[in-house]
Amino acid sequence: MIFLTGFLCTGKSTVGKALAARRNLPFTDLDTEIERLADLPVAEIFQRYGSERFRKLESEALKTVQSGVVACGGGTITIRENLRWMRANGKILLLTATPTEIFKRLSSDYARPLMGSAPTEMMVKRLLFARACHYTQADLLIDTTNVNIDTILERIDEHYQ
Repeated sequence: MIFLTGFLCTGKSTVGKALAARRNLPFTDLDTEIERLADLPVAEIFQRYGSERFRKLESEALKTVQSGVVACGGGTITIRENLRWMRANGKILLLTATPTEIFKRLSSDYARPLMGSAPTEMMVKRLLFARACHYTQADLLIDTTNVNIDTILERIDEHYQ
């Protein structure tokens, strides 16, 4: 399996779908699996039950995926048990972007539970900093800032050939 991780708005779903299609593999968006398990949208899970319950559901959902390309949430890798499971079952690719680029992408999509209703670039920087040590656990890092999808896929192919 190939697990795509990284901060929100770094392209995990977009790259994941394209990579899965390119390699003729199934694609799983972990947030979709979480919503299926909980029978609630991610934002509502956070609102009703908080991040701890969300992370438990996320860990459960991760272990239901059997193959293919998986777009994980930005915090999936921060749970030690999830990291061990991902390592044992595939490769971990980290997608990154500059804080400015993430904020620009985020500014058109405010429906992100950890960012609240009025995200700021400083909020992005703080959360990125808090997750930095976890993100270094990935097997491959690809910066998606100002890079098109074909170039990203070529970099992934180069690394795994």
